[in-house]
Amino acid sequence: MVSVVDRAAWQQWAAQHDRRVVRGDTEQGLLEQLARSLEPDALRATALRLEALGTQAPRDNTADADALRRRLIAATDQRLGELQLRIAIDERLTLRNLEDAVTLARVVPLARWPAVLVTQPAPAPAAELALALARAAAALPVALELRTMLGYLDTPPDSRRKAILREGLVLTRSALPPERTGTADPLEGPTNVEPGAPEPRKDSVDDDARSEAERRLYAALQSDPRTRDQFVLNDRLPHDFGGRRLEIDLHGAAASMAVEVDGYYHFTDLDAYRRDRRKDLLMQSLGLLVVRVLADDVLDDPSPALETIATHFAARTS
Repeated sequence: MVSVVDRAAWQQWAAQHDRRVVRGDTEQGLLEQLARSLEPDALRATALRLEALGTQAPRDNTADADALRRRLIAATDQRLGELQLRIAIDERLTLRNLEDAVTLARVVPLARWPAVLVTQPAPAPAAELALALARAAAALPVALELRTMLGYLDTPPDSRRKAILREGLVLTRSALPPERTGTADPLEGPTNVEPGAPEPRKDSVDDDARSEAERRLYAALQSDPRTRDQFVLNDRLPHDFGGRRLEIDLHGAAASMAVEVDGYYHFTDLDAYRRDRRKDLLMQSLGLLVVRVLADDVLDDPSPALETIATHFAARTS
């Protein structure tokens, strides 16, 4: 898995987990940084292997080296044997490709691996590099710098893959301590819910939408005369839910309707699933008709969801 974070937050996470951060904007640059970080452990592991075999490192790549190569391969396998032969001869670690890094993970504990941050200015190659690292070593902490990911998402042309990626981006509280105290965290919302207190509205729909699916469904509702100006995006009601205002993805007050747009994570996380059911119960107790639609369906074609919503809206306002 690849995390998308800002640099300061990634550095703090690494410090909390006793890992150093290595940064790079090319595959070769990252491999060199990884090599320098892991070299002491790699040399130690190779020395222990040679000791177990009762031999010493050869002076050069001659017949002695070939004999050692055969013994190392016999003791492990070809890829690891070749890597440890290079380390034994050069007395340093050189990673030629990502496969070398995966191989090294078998002799250097993953707890000793650094946290990798991909900072390549070109967004698309950076994303590919981060994904390649994550696929090569699944337990390796890999992050893509936030501004790089946002640059990728903002670069034309748009695509369904980018829409899904936008949906997967979730705003979280910063890992860093706030610079000032005594001010509310804007991501957390009000801590005290006053019944009947008005909720400030934002002027921009783009600011209100938390995912591309929400944005597309709201645009579809606005484009249809049956539902135009009848739904509020991410409306907050003066009712407590988990210590915060109850927030509805699309609230149609005139028909007492609540439309929720569910991403894949709603079904892969048990806590999220339970939370959704508690939210459904609260909305139903307030007299709201709850309509849930799949984000993936909306991204494919919002028309079926629009038709369902418009039909129920008409039935409840006639």
